[in-house]
Amino acid sequence: QYLIAHVRSAAHGLTFKDCSTMVYYSIDYSFEAHDQADERIRNKDQTKNCLYIYLVCKNTIDGIILKALEKKQSANDLVAEIVRSL
Repeated sequence: QYLIAHVRSAAHGLTFKDCSTMVYYSIDYSFEAHDQADERIRNKDQTKNCLYIYLVCKNTIDGIILKALEKKQSANDLVAEIVRSL
């Protein structure tokens, strides 16, 4: 029912089809590892909306990393959109 794992531990080879909420208590700077971890609950068998919760304290490195990941996500989406339009 519950899993506590580091992002990189849960990033590859696991699928949680009965899970729809993920809580991040620590954030990895790698966009790929973060995206793969998100995919563990956001998959083709998922029937519920997914909820991602980030536990981030003010003025910490995690806040800075989360902002950097959001920028990487935007850049990744832009590249994917360009590739799709080719």
